Amino acid sequence: MDQESAAGEAAISKRHVRRTSNRTLILLERTMTRIEIDEQELSSSAPLSSLLSPPKRNLGCGILIAAIEDYLSLDDQTQSSSAHFLFPTVPEYRERYEWVISMAPGVNPAWLRDALDHARPNWDRQRAERKLERKLAHQLQARMTA
Repeated sequence: MDQESAAGEAAISKRHVRRTSNRTLILLERTMTRIEIDEQELSSSAPLSSLLSPPKRNLGCGILIAAIEDYLSLDDQTQSSSAHFLFPTVPEYRERYEWVISMAPGVNPAWLRDALDHARPNWDRQRAERKLERKLAHQLQARMTA
């Protein structure tokens, strides 16, 4: 297996898989990219990474991907704004969220809500760890230059 195939297989291992009829939906955790594969293709001997077709792009999915990336941001204002959008608690943000979902054909709103709610604690933990690492790195750098 060459390095590119190995990298593809590693990326595929970080996924959420859901089966519907004779299709398998693979959701890559980091980007929330949706990829459909025929069940027949999954049973072939070709590496999984070679079977993936590029995802179809649309406005709604693009906005959702950007919002998730913003939610993972270390900038507090960016993260907070994204949190209001992805996890709406007031009607204004709920309307925006629902509009974006309407612009993402093929996305099941209930499934997406469940996936976002399930991922949120993990994303919050990862973000807190990255912020702490950044703070400690700055403190170490300040001590070394002092």
